[in-house]
Amino acid sequence: MDGYVGSWTFVAQYCAYVFVAFVGLLQIVAAGWDYRGIAFFRNKGWGYIFGSVAIIAVFIWFFAFTGLNLSQPTFDTPPQLFWLAISVACSFVFTLSVSSMINRRLNHTEQEPASSDSGLEELKRKTYWQAIARYLKKDKN
Repeated sequence: MDGYVGSWTFVAQYCAYVFVAFVGLLQIVAAGWDYRGIAFFRNKGWGYIFGSVAIIAVFIWFFAFTGLNLSQPTFDTPPQLFWLAISVACSFVFTLSVSSMINRRLNHTEQEPASSDSGLEELKRKTYWQAIARYLKKDKN
């Protein structure tokens, strides 16, 4: 771990910050584009509030409480990009899983529209896992 400030502790904190910020970002996107399938909240306002608070809290947490000295090197770009990608992937899977559990009855409460949406538009009326199951079922037919 040469070249890392605080070794694995710093990397773990960095991953936690990215994870929380990206979950917040996904909730803002879900509220803004009306993707109810990946939203944690039915009310768009709560999605905006949750996402904004999460992102702002991460910035305050990172710069105020880590004791990071910006004049000291942290870690090189390739490892930083690696841990960024890992954190984003984990937060994406977390968001899709939690939102699918929260919204598991989403498809049952709404009528199927006459025109079948595809791609990201399906997230407006289905959870991610429902959309994947529909896609796989359609593929078998």
